[in-house]
Amino acid sequence: MRAPLKAAVLLAAMVLVSFTGVAAQYFEPAVFVNVDEVEGLVGGMIPAGGVENLVVPVRFINIDDARTAISNGFYFARVGGADFTGVVGEWNPGYPWDWPHAMELGVYPPYFDQGIFTNPFTDGSGFAGLTGGMGSGLPADFDGVAYTLTLSDVTGTGPTDAIVMDSTWWLPANYWLWSGVAADVYWGGPYTFDFEEGPSGCETGPFTTCWPQPTILKALENDKILNVAIHCQDPAEVNFSSILVQGKIPPYTANAPYIDGDSIVTDCFIMRFLGSSGFRPIPPEGVHTTYIVTYNLNDGTPMSLTGDYNLNVSVGDVTLDGVVNADDVVFMSEYFWNKGQMCEIEEFMDVDWNGRVDIRDLQKIVELSGL
Repeated sequence: MRAPLKAAVLLAAMVLVSFTGVAAQYFEPAVFVNVDEVEGLVGGMIPAGGVENLVVPVRFINIDDARTAISNGFYFARVGGADFTGVVGEWNPGYPWDWPHAMELGVYPPYFDQGIFTNPFTDGSGFAGLTGGMGSGLPADFDGVAYTLTLSDVTGTGPTDAIVMDSTWWLPANYWLWSGVAADVYWGGPYTFDFEEGPSGCETGPFTTCWPQPTILKALENDKILNVAIHCQDPAEVNFSSILVQGKIPPYTANAPYIDGDSIVTDCFIMRFLGSSGFRPIPPEGVHTTYIVTYNLNDGTPMSLTGDYNLNVSVGDVTLDGVVNADDVVFMSEYFWNKGQMCEIEEFMDVDWNGRVDIRDLQKIVELSGL
C-alpha cells in the first residue's frame, strides 16, 4: 500500500474511534520469549526410557527497540518420578553477543560490549547481557534462538512423570530485566515435557500429542504447521495413507508422516484446530480444546485418538505477525472499505468476541494498538 493511502486509512480509523469514546490503554508485548524445537523429544515427548540430553532452545523475538540490558532466568521442576542430574546454559554462538563472539564471527560491534553472563543455580540457569558505549544492544528486529539449556541424564518411569520449565528471576537483578520494557515481555511457558508410556505401560492403548504446546503463532513463523504424533501404536500395523487430523489428510511437509523412535509423526495446518467446528470467537485467554486423529490398521480396523490442544493468542493480531500495531488497523480498514482479504485465521477478526466481524472489531484494534 502506498504511504499516503496508508496514512489516510489510519486517519479514517482514528476518526472513527474518536467518536466512540474508546481510550487506548492496552499495549501488546514488545518482546516474546518462548521455547523452540527441543532436541531429545520424540513426537513432542520424552522417550519412556529417558534421554541422555534434553536440549531446550530459548528463542527471543524483539519487536521494536534495541535492548541494551537483559536478564532472564529459567528453572526446571521434576514431576512424579522424573529426574535429571543438572542444567547447563550456553549462549548461541551464531550471534555477536560480546567481543569474543563478535571477533569469532567477524561482526562488529557486539550486542553487549560490557559482557554476557551465565549463572547456573540449582535446577536452572540465568543469563544476562549489558551494553556500554560501544555495543548495539539486542537488535530491534532480532528473531532467533538466544541460548540453550541442556538437561543431562533425564529419566522417568511413565506418563505420570514430567519435567516442567518455567521462568524465574536470578541474582543480582531479582527479576526479568529488559531495557525499555516494563510489563510487556511475553513468556510462552510454562512448558511441560511429558514422558512416553513404556512398553509395559501401553496396555491402555495408543494416544496422541501435538507440538508445540502451548502454540504461539509468531513462533511458528509463516507456515503455521504443527506436529502431531501417535504413540503406543506399532507403525508396522498402520496404513499411513489413512492418517487424518481433524478429518483431513495431512501432511503439509514432504517427509510426513514418518516414524520417529516408536512413534508416528505427521503434521497439520493450525486451521484444523480452529475452524473444524465453524466460526467462533477466540477469547483473550486463547483456545483450549481437543483434536482427533483417525487412521486404519492394515487389517482394516479403524482407530480414533483424542488429544489436548492449547493456543496462546495476541488479541487484535489479524496480520498474524505477533504484534498489534498500525498494520492491523490498516488490514481491517482495507477489509471493510476496500474489499480487502480476510485474516488467514478468520476467527482472529472477531476481536471483541461477539460472534461476528463488524466495525466494532476495527474500533477494538485501534484501542489495542495504542494509536
